[in-house]
Amino acid sequence: MGLGRFGGGLGVTRWLLARGCQIILTDHSEEHTLSETLEELTPFIASGQIRTRFGTHEEIDFVETDLVVANPAINQPWTNRFLNIARDNQVPITTEISMLVRQVDRSRVIGVTGTSGKSTTASMIQHILVRHGRHSLLGGNIGGSLLGGLDQITDESWIIL
Repeated sequence: MGLGRFGGGLGVTRWLLARGCQIILTDHSEEHTLSETLEELTPFIASGQIRTRFGTHEEIDFVETDLVVANPAINQPWTNRFLNIARDNQVPITTEISMLVRQVDRSRVIGVTGTSGKSTTASMIQHILVRHGRHSLLGGNIGGSLLGGLDQITDESWIIL
């Protein structure tokens, strides 16, 4: 739910495609506003591995599915009509970040939250880690999806989100 224009939706879509998943990609934005992001997915759309719905959401897409991956840009997800439909139908809801954190050592994840200053704070943390010789990966709002780079993460890596 929500491809977005900044990489999170694309990153998780690529990761799911690599695992052979069938995907329903739905976004309130019109297709032409997402054309740059969609360009790389064209072969999967043509093959039918990805079905798309743009400009609207449909209830059926949140009922007849195994999992909903909600884009972090969804405003007030706890009140979102379509996410509530998924919840009411016992469809699990997750995010790209949650999927990533499940794949790595959580004791090596630094999460930065708040209203403002997240990008600056995350960048400063990464700079400090790198300066002290620590391998780190920056993801989330500033660094994009890290799911595709799981093979770069070692037992010594720090992940900043």
